[in-house]
Amino acid sequence: MSQRPPLVIAGMRVSAFAVVPAALPFRNDNLFVDGALLSAVPHLAIGIPLDVKSEVCLLYCDADWVSVACSGHSTCSEARASAERHYQGIGEHWIETATTHEQALSARDNEYDEAGLRCSRCGRRAYEVSSMFETALGTFCSDCDRESWSASGAATDTKRTL
Repeated sequence: MSQRPPLVIAGMRVSAFAVVPAALPFRNDNLFVDGALLSAVPHLAIGIPLDVKSEVCLLYCDADWVSVACSGHSTCSEARASAERHYQGIGEHWIETATTHEQALSARDNEYDEAGLRCSRCGRRAYEVSSMFETALGTFCSDCDRESWSASGAATDTKRTL
């Protein structure tokens, strides 16, 4: 069990985290996991989406920093306020991280065992597209692959889905 979280949890850049003191009481009447109220967790993290279209998440994490639940918020301040409602006094335990967007993207590549798996044409990562294909010419995302095969008029039976 690490007291410091990984750079990325649940595909999100960790911008702040808190190790919840065992003596801090947990109040919950609105967070459910598999139909049951969420129990106290040892760790909290503020997750910033790596795709800028999603909301900030308050991640409720187990001892290994695996997210067991999350709640969405418009801002980091709202996420912290939500944490405070569940763990009164948690505010003094937040620690800011200095993780950059690029560091988080790199960590996410490693987390999903996709280090270096990018489209040979456009450079997008595997999790940024619907699928990737490997051909004799390189690795292509579904968008570039479709364009390449359409432009060449070649048959698609010589590629392997990754």
